[in-house]
Amino acid sequence: MPQRPKRPNRARGEKSTLWLVFLWSGFFGVLAAVWRAIIAPSGPFSIRTWFHICVDVARARLAAPSWNVRPLEQVTERAVAIVTGGNSGIGFETARGLWLAGYNVILACRSENRGQEACKQILETERHPSASAKRGTLTVLPLDLSELSSVVAFVERYHQRWKTLDLLVLNAGIMSPFRYEETAQGYEAHLGVNHLAQYLLVRLLMDMLEQRRGRVVLVSSILALLADDLSWHGPQWSRQGQWPFMAYGWSKAYNYMLSLELQRRGLDARCVHPGEVRTEVVRRLPSWVQRAYTWIGSFVLRTPAEGAATVLFACFAPLADDADERAVSTPSKSARTPSGNQSEQEVTALTVAQREALILDAGTRFLAMPLWMRAPANTQQLWMLSEHAVEPYLRTSTGS
Repeated sequence: MPQRPKRPNRARGEKSTLWLVFLWSGFFGVLAAVWRAIIAPSGPFSIRTWFHICVDVARARLAAPSWNVRPLEQVTERAVAIVTGGNSGIGFETARGLWLAGYNVILACRSENRGQEACKQILETERHPSASAKRGTLTVLPLDLSELSSVVAFVERYHQRWKTLDLLVLNAGIMSPFRYEETAQGYEAHLGVNHLAQYLLVRLLMDMLEQRRGRVVLVSSILALLADDLSWHGPQWSRQGQWPFMAYGWSKAYNYMLSLELQRRGLDARCVHPGEVRTEVVRRLPSWVQRAYTWIGSFVLRTPAEGAATVLFACFAPLADDADERAVSTPSKSARTPSGNQSEQEVTALTVAQREALILDAGTRFLAMPLWMRAPANTQQLWMLSEHAVEPYLRTSTGS
């Protein structure tokens, strides 16, 4: 009998077609993801974000700024400065630099005992041969940023002793990337400590700052670039929280956006990234991570004094159209003598555009942040949401 011709296996053909569709879909999906990573201005999957982070890590030791940043002229008036977290790390070196410049410095610390110990260490600078003859005063006031009522109590104590305020350095913060924590009010810890408490402190002291044309310096981080877009109804504003490492990046983005909104409301505000600095920010991490951080950091990270140089630059640097009032001395490393003194000085003043950027490396670099962070509508939205979150404590302070 003649053989019948074989019929094509329709099922096998359909399966091959499905595989081709799947492979092509995957290929174009990968291309789309790569393209989004290339054009994304920020976010955890943005090439721009990780490029800037890698550059910053590489520059940590290679381009560390001179530690000796100071105003060209001693502060003659009885200027008052508050430094949060002034008992250790960058805050300690910032408080020390302001004190040497003649400021009356208030160290706002969670532990009053540690704050007093920091004051004793700073006072030992009196014996340093390069120390100036004129000094400010050092005072410690307790402040726990994880509890908003502590912020109100701090401001009340401050009002009882001081009637003016010239400089507010918001340095204190936490970094707990591996576990979810909440503040006493139930907010995610990074949001509550790194932003909401700072916002409340600024609001309660805003009148005093405006009276003296004072300045606010917010210590942020280049990790603010991990924030990818605004999602005001997302988990960062709920009591359920989000991945803590991303929450840290968001809180640093909020610091930057708050500085812009303060500028738009007429206050002199600057935001800085001190670089990759060896501090106690990892104290909430597992012990083995802390040991590894300490060992690696001794080779690649900046010292707290080098990190504080950028903060002090932001404290002292005037605007470009006001450069003759208060200038900042940023001696070059090449001019450093064996005794630590500097023989050359450069006067630097900030342009308006530079003030609106993230300040790095003691004013030698300025990072323009993504447009969505700089949009007035977004900074105003952040202000309103923050105001709503701390409103009971604003009313309590007003009522008192």
